[in-house]
Amino acid sequence: MVTVNSAAGDRQLDFMRKTGNAGELDKHAFLELLITRLRYQDPLNPSDNGEFLAQMAQFTSLEQVQNINSSVEKLLASQREHQPQLLEKIDYLNATIEGLFQLTQWSKFTSLDQEMLLLGKEVTVRTAEGQELTGMVSAVKLEQGGSRLIINGQAFSLTQLVEVSSGDQNE
Repeated sequence: MVTVNSAAGDRQLDFMRKTGNAGELDKHAFLELLITRLRYQDPLNPSDNGEFLAQMAQFTSLEQVQNINSSVEKLLASQREHQPQLLEKIDYLNATIEGLFQLTQWSKFTSLDQEMLLLGKEVTVRTAEGQELTGMVSAVKLEQGGSRLIINGQAFSLTQLVEVSSGDQNE
């Protein structure tokens, strides 16, 4: 004689065989097994409430783990999709920061520092009449209105500078 509990167990095994690997049940299969077990339980010897609650807790845990797995997969897919764009923006920011750093270093020079670096260099300046004059910076003269470059005996401001070369014809 077959008992009701063994019939329910046989139905569970049949269901597991139909779904494939018995070790890999999704939440729907788990719920269907639980319903099958409740349907075929012995009415004179019902399942323990604690056992039922434990199975419901397992079901809830399984569902939450699957939700977390799905969320992590979506996050990884999004990361793979946007990674090249993020790397491109990081490269752009690095180049911008490097440029700002160089600009900051250059801005530390005062006007006099910049003019002193021009000593001995061949420069081209634009005169007040609009003509271009080329010559060697022989001195830097400090005046009340600021410093001036002395080229061919004449004084010019840094704002009149058009071009700078090394002054060495071999370069």
